[in-house]
Amino acid sequence: MTKQLTPHQSAALNYKQHISLVANAGSGKTFVLSKRFVEIYKNEEIDLNAIVAITFTDKAAGELNRKIADETEEQISNEKNTLVKKRLEKLRRELVLANISTIHSFCINILKEFAPEAGIDASFSPIDQLLSEELIELSIEETFQSLIRDEEISADFMFLVRVLGSKNFLQSAVKDAIHQRRNVDILADTIYSKSIVEIAEEFKTKFATSIELTLAPLISQGINSIKKVNDYVLKADSVNKYACPITEYLDELNDLPITGKLSHLSLIKKELITSTENSVRKISYLNKNRIEFSGEIECIENLYEQITAFSDIDSSGKSEIELAEFGKSFLKIYNRALENYTNKKKLRSYLDFEDILLLTHKIISLPTVQTYLHEKYKYIMIDEYQDTNELQYDIFMPILDHLQMGNLFVVGDEKQSIYMFRDAELEVFNKTKQEIVKTAAPGANLSLPHSFRMYPQLVLFTNSVFKNLFASPQKEFNEVPHSDLVCTKSAEEIGNVGILLADSLSDLEESEIVAGKIVELIKNDETLNFGDVAILCRKRKSFGELETSLVKYGVPFVIMGGKGFYQRQTIYDIYNYISFLINPKDDQALIGVLRSPFFSLSDFKLFKLSLEAGESFYEKLITLSRTDDRIKQIVTGIEENLKWLVSSEPYSLIRKILNESGYWAVLASKKNSEQEIANVEKLLALSREYSSKGFKNLYDFTVALKEFIEGFEDEGQAQVAQDQNAVKLMTIHQSKGLEFKAVFIYGTNSKAQEDNVKAKTISISKEFGLLTKVPLDKKYFSKYAIPPIAAFHNYKVKRKNQAELKRLLYVAVTRAIKYLYISAGHKDYKPVAGSFYDLLCEGLRNDFQSENIFLAADVEFMVQKENVFVNEKKHIELNVSIEKELAKIEQLEKGKANDTAQKKLRNQSIGDSPKHEIISATKISMYTQCPVKYELTYDIGFLPVLNLIKRQESVYEFQPNEEADNIKQFGQLRGSIIHKCLSENIDSEKLNDFVNNLLLAEVNTDTIKLSKSIKSDVLNYYKSKTYYELSSYQNIQNEYEVYCQEGEFYLYGIIDKLIVENGKLIVVDYKTDSIEKEKLNNRAENYFPQLKFYSYVLSKIFRDIADFELRLVFIKHPDELINMKLTKSQVEEYGSVIRSAIKNIHSFNFVPNLEHCKHCQFALEGDICVKTI
Repeated sequence: MTKQLTPHQSAALNYKQHISLVANAGSGKTFVLSKRFVEIYKNEEIDLNAIVAITFTDKAAGELNRKIADETEEQISNEKNTLVKKRLEKLRRELVLANISTIHSFCINILKEFAPEAGIDASFSPIDQLLSEELIELSIEETFQSLIRDEEISADFMFLVRVLGSKNFLQSAVKDAIHQRRNVDILADTIYSKSIVEIAEEFKTKFATSIELTLAPLISQGINSIKKVNDYVLKADSVNKYACPITEYLDELNDLPITGKLSHLSLIKKELITSTENSVRKISYLNKNRIEFSGEIECIENLYEQITAFSDIDSSGKSEIELAEFGKSFLKIYNRALENYTNKKKLRSYLDFEDILLLTHKIISLPTVQTYLHEKYKYIMIDEYQDTNELQYDIFMPILDHLQMGNLFVVGDEKQSIYMFRDAELEVFNKTKQEIVKTAAPGANLSLPHSFRMYPQLVLFTNSVFKNLFASPQKEFNEVPHSDLVCTKSAEEIGNVGILLADSLSDLEESEIVAGKIVELIKNDETLNFGDVAILCRKRKSFGELETSLVKYGVPFVIMGGKGFYQRQTIYDIYNYISFLINPKDDQALIGVLRSPFFSLSDFKLFKLSLEAGESFYEKLITLSRTDDRIKQIVTGIEENLKWLVSSEPYSLIRKILNESGYWAVLASKKNSEQEIANVEKLLALSREYSSKGFKNLYDFTVALKEFIEGFEDEGQAQVAQDQNAVKLMTIHQSKGLEFKAVFIYGTNSKAQEDNVKAKTISISKEFGLLTKVPLDKKYFSKYAIPPIAAFHNYKVKRKNQAELKRLLYVAVTRAIKYLYISAGHKDYKPVAGSFYDLLCEGLRNDFQSENIFLAADVEFMVQKENVFVNEKKHIELNVSIEKELAKIEQLEKGKANDTAQKKLRNQSIGDSPKHEIISATKISMYTQCPVKYELTYDIGFLPVLNLIKRQESVYEFQPNEEADNIKQFGQLRGSIIHKCLSENIDSEKLNDFVNNLLLAEVNTDTIKLSKSIKSDVLNYYKSKTYYELSSYQNIQNEYEVYCQEGEFYLYGIIDKLIVENGKLIVVDYKTDSIEKEKLNNRAENYFPQLKFYSYVLSKIFRDIADFELRLVFIKHPDELINMKLTKSQVEEYGSVIRSAIKNIHSFNFVPNLEHCKHCQFALEGDICVKTI
């Protein structure tokens, strides 16, 4: 059924003008974005590449792609016009190639096209944060070592170390500066290009100007109020001990600069304001007629609340000089470290995330690039625009010639901007809206005010709270205006909001109230499941206490991305095992492994082991194995793994030790089994990814894993399936874009750490400079002074953080559909400043000491009447309950042991039916060659014959990336490098450096012959007709990953090259076998099952493709045409082969194919099957 568009959504589909769309929570913005995408392609004669859709995360990009696909399918089914239908069918076929991605992925594609203009290697590799951090730290350490010996700059280095207190503090500051290098480089070219004296004067000017723009009216009103109150006190008591000095300070204010005024106001505060209550003094000052001066008192208290940040500023003028000198010196060290880091990346053709954006911004300024991109990209749509930044703005605007060409559509909600810590700049949204108004037709700034999500009572609550919190916004502090939500639910649908309070002086924990309330909800609402409930926290550290209470009350839960991944016991166990294998004398690691689920030895057995003869515990283990069968079995397994260690990659080894030990079964028996299993699977994925970058070995991985365990606590745990029936624990940031029937906002009476300029640290402000507290007159052991400009930066950041805190609460509240509960721990109902609880007190104008809060107001509804949407207001009431005790609720139990006396027990074996396993092309191809070969390789893990394999020539070369368990053959490294060269299309001029760099990272011995062989093969291919033919096609994807579901399993593969051309798919697979030309056809027969597998998976994705061509390109003989053409029906028939193989594999049906023995590395004496002996 086609969903009818609201008038607001329909207006947003006008792609003939630029549009900025403000979308309220639950308003269906992604639906609008996906429909707009389809409408543009359907109605305009343009290539799909001309449309760009940018999202905030890869997950969001995948979700948008899915919704566009769904919209396309729906329109195809409803479309009657043949030509339009064909156009939509073309979109369906090509959607996999669409520009739907994050900003980084979009920029990577541009850089690959204009690598020479960007001054980079076209085969560059984007690196993740972990590798970037590793290179930055190494670069800084090397820089520091060189600076000590450099007389030209060593004085600056020592000066910075003295100011910041240690080399470690300086190292941390330089690292932060490298992360924010765009801002630092801008500062270097502007503020710090001047002399120290000029910089100091600029600091003073900016401070005075900033105060004038933001605080001057408040200061003026505050001074007038102080004067009015003080005059009244003096009139009653002319010698009042507080009023007299206040009068003197007030008389001096007029002639003082702004820094002097702030200092004098601090002196006045000591006389005027009490330190205990932070209020205008009563005793011996204003003890009468306070009501008459209530307005003045409020104004005075507000003034001092706002200018607290300036109470200790230096007014001597010295701190600005010190700060300027500090900044100049810091930039010298920073430049050296940055140059070192840049060189390290350049050596390996690495780009980090910041490089990708900076280089794209650099080349877009070139006229030739701009002209090309003007023509290429006609429509740009950006989701979550409230979380973008100025650099991204500076990338998109030139592509559209600053809105003079093409079409821009941005959608977001200022009220949901919560990523300032990731450099999101809300100012950019406002700036873009202003630009659109200047160039587009009137009405280009649109909104989606309705919410399809929230029940009427929740809409009333949200509007009531944030109408007060978002009142009187100041844009300079990123404060946003309020806009009421418009409800689309029926007024008869009833939701509920409650406050849960736990007194810190009682025995009742906040987490217990929440767990108990969840149990109560589940019991009282039959339509509500555990999977419909989410607990949102500001900080991940809250998860621990919640876990304990949820387990106590029998509430199933799952942590969504909880931190401490590397500190989980399962990760320790795996680290201990591989650490011991690398160093068998590591007694601590071995004991940890023996006690772990890998072997589950008791403490008594370990004590007995300690008494055996031997210098190390491994020697003791070998001794005990002579008399203990269980220990003998353990030693045999360890010895096998020690032999396998030489040639194994991390992923292969970890998977082997897990499979052979029964570790999976132990994890599956735990209460939080899905999370534990997902964590281990995440480690497997990380180990595979680690090996793929730079050919790093097992030792490198183990060292890195140790570093992560010891110093990387913020890594989130693995994501688990969100559709399971369990309560979701997550941070508010993780909940963005999600919705739940019941939402609990937890730990609301706690505050976050403030981001202030402090001594020994640096704050980087692109507006004000490099800021820190400084020692006056180089007195490093005296109290550091805070320069006025740094104090104003603190004030502005604090105000921006306060504004973002309100938006974060808004995001949390608007995740709820039907039920919303807000919990807090408290002492005497007092809110912690800077907490959600504090904001709720302000928003509801309530202190929560009553039993409930009654809210009533008119709520605007948008209702559909006779296919027309109309707005009407209805009176809604809500009684917000305030619960302070835990209701008597029985704990949910997973089930008690039942009386079996009168029940018939069945003790036959239970069959094992695996699900959701990934089946690769390699597995199916090997099974079709010979089931026994598959059994020995994958099922048994028969690898003691490794030495035999090494002596024989490699017979078949399968994709190493598809199945990391493959037996590592002699030519694997050579094949991997050739594949990498071809997938990244390395220029012949750069081939030598590229190959040598890869070999250098992997092989310590002489690689001249190997390098020459690789380059010769690649260049030979580049000169072939086949290369020119395949390169001539337009729609080409290298290293194309494909997967689809087949029953209870997933089929997966990586295709070397995929070409989509005129309704046909060409699947290309490179082979690096050393083989004579006459044997190619015979060899190809063994490879074609792999390509048929790919074709079958592709047929599930490209449903309209009727013809498939399978091409094998043997690099040694590239112009020998080895291909196979299949129709769609033939491809679908191969699906039965795949299904049969999967069924036989999981039925353990391994019948030997004796025809294959002469080709099999496991065959004895060349052609005898091991199963026939």
